[in-house]
This record gives sequence, structure tokens and C-alpha cells, in this order.
Amino acid sequence: QMKIEWTRVEHEKDFDDVLRRLSQHDHSLTSIQMYDKFRLSAHSRLARLSRALQVDGGHALRHLDLVSNFVGTAGARAVAGIIDNAVKLQYLSLNRNRIGTKGSPPVAAAIARLGDLWYLNLNRNNIRAEGALVMARAIVRLTNLRHLNISNNHIGVEGARAVAAAILRLRGLEQLYLQCNYIEADGAAAMAAAVAHLRNLQYLNLDNNILRPRGARTMAAAISRLDRLRWLVLRSNNIGDVGVRAVSMAIARLDCVQWLNVSNNEIGDAGAQAMAQGIRKLRNLRHLDFSANAVGAAGAVALVRAAIALDNLQCLDLRWNNIDDAGAQAVANVLWNGPLCALQKLEMDPHDLSELLEDRLPAEVVRCNDSVLGGNAEVVSYIRSRRQ
Repeated sequence: QMKIEWTRVEHEKDFDDVLRRLSQHDHSLTSIQMYDKFRLSAHSRLARLSRALQVDGGHALRHLDLVSNFVGTAGARAVAGIIDNAVKLQYLSLNRNRIGTKGSPPVAAAIARLGDLWYLNLNRNNIRAEGALVMARAIVRLTNLRHLNISNNHIGVEGARAVAAAILRLRGLEQLYLQCNYIEADGAAAMAAAVAHLRNLQYLNLDNNILRPRGARTMAAAISRLDRLRWLVLRSNNIGDVGVRAVSMAIARLDCVQWLNVSNNEIGDAGAQAMAQGIRKLRNLRHLDFSANAVGAAGAVALVRAAIALDNLQCLDLRWNNIDDAGAQAVANVLWNGPLCALQKLEMDPHDLSELLEDRLPAEVVRCNDSVLGGNAEVVSYIRSRRQ
């Protein structure tokens, strides 16, 4: 993404300076960031900023970040006034503002008029299903949108259906974040029907949506068509072995995938083995998170064998699974006897590779290794050096 040079508002004097520059029609003021340290939730300040933009015309302002100001429903109308007077916005973040269901209509109406907008962040605003219906009517008009974050809003099945219908028309969308919305399998079906047509999509986050196996299978069919997908998060969805098997078959066709997270999904050995097969040809995969599942020795060994055969995989996370001491030793042996690989971290807490391979490692490696903080990095690095 492009680097934005922000004018940061952290103190009262910063805010006064922004107002002064707007009154002077300072066209170099293109980006304003007011966040957490400066509580914009004081409604008088919101109104003052809106008036200043109105006087200025708002033609120079391209980027506005109001992260963590917690304006609430009461401040939503004032926020809408600010957006209304910044007619050329391309980047808008309202992350962590709690505008709520009742605050959504005025904000959505203002957003709908931002024809140049390519970035929209509505994370943590508690808009729920009713707010999502309103926001969807605005989002569908943002034909230049490339990044959409509507996470942590509890939009549910109905909200997911509305958002899905809206994004279906946004064929340039590259990043979609929908985590913690409880869309469930029925919402996933609607979302999958839309996502399948977003052929430019590169980032997809569906963390914590209660997809279960049925939802995972539906999403997998859509994901298999996303040949530019680089980053996929399906954490905490209870997809199990059945769901991860569908996902592994889908991603097997996507050689652009670099980051995959299926942690905390009740996946056992069968699912791990299916994933090991699925990633065999993913030459660009760099990070695989399989933590907090129910993987035992067989699944762990299969994943490690697949991991060390990949040219670019740097981190494999197997923490908090059901790998017993014998399984951990088997993993350590596979790593020790395997070929030269790109792996830099093998997370396997509570098992420590330096203990499992202590009789084969120099004392300084055992001493330096920190399995919790370093992902067994010292041990993995030493094993790699033996191959070179």
C-alpha cells in the first residue's frame, strides 16, 4: 500500500494548527490523523472541524483517519458532517468509533458520496445487522474501493447477505476483512457467491465467524477461484477435519498464497494430513499457522515433512496441539534428517527442540534457544547451517 504522510493531531495545539491551515486554504494539508491520544469525541471539536472543512471546501484532503476516538452514536452525525465536507477523500478510517446501529445512517449517507474512496475501515463500530444493511447501500456505490474492513461489528447472517450483495459489484476489491462478525454458514454462502467474482482479491480474513464445516466447504469453492490470493485467515471457525480438507483442496491451486491461518479449528490428524497434501505445491507459502487444534503425532509429522519441502516457508506454528513426547521427538527427527529448507521457526510449545535434540546439538545452541519467544529459531538455524 501507498505510504501516507500524516498530519497527526495529538494535542490541542495540533488541532488548532489544522483549523488554521484549513482557514488559509492550505492545499498541502492532504492527510489528517486524529487518534486515541486526542479524544475527538468532544462534539464541539467535531463540529469545528466540520465547519473548517466546509469553509475550506475540503478539496485538498485525501486521507482522514479518526481511529479510536469512540465518538459513539451521539457523535456519528458530526462525523458524517466532516465526511460531507471532505468531498475528495480517498482514504477513510473510522476504526474503533462505536457509531452503532443508530449512528450508521448519517455516516453511510456521507460515505456514499465519496466516489474516489479506495480505502474504508469500519472496524469495531458495533453496527450489527441493521447498520450493515445501511452501510451496504453506501458501499455498493464505491466503485473504486480496494480495501474494505468491516470487522468486529456482529453483522450476523442478514448483515453478511447485505454486504455480500454490495461487494459483488466491487470487482477491483483487493482486501476484505470480515473477522468477528458471526456470519455462520448461511452468511458464508452469500459471501462465497460474491467473493468468487472478486478475482483481484489478495487478502481475505474470515476469522471467528462460526463457519463450521458447511460454511468452510462453501467458502472453499469460492476461494479456489481467487488466483491472486496471498493472505487467508480462517482462524476460530470450528471447521474441523471436513472443513479444512475442503480448504486444502482449494488452496492447492493457488500458488500465490503466502500466509495461511487455520488455527483453533478443532482439526485433527486427518485434517493436518490433508493440509500437508494441499500445500505441497505452494512455492510462495511463507507462514502456516496450525496452532490450537487437535493435531497429534501423525498430523504434525505430515505437516513438517511438507513444510521442509517448500522453498519459502519460514514459519510453521504447531503450538497447543495434542503432540505427545513421542510425536514431538518424531517431528524433531524429521527436521534433523530432512533437506535444506527455508524454515526459520517451528513453534511447538510446550515442546522444546533443543531438549529433544540435546545430544546432537552444540551446548551454545541449547543455551541460546528459546522455544516460547523464538520459535526454536536457534535450533532451526543450526540445522540449516549443517546442510549448507
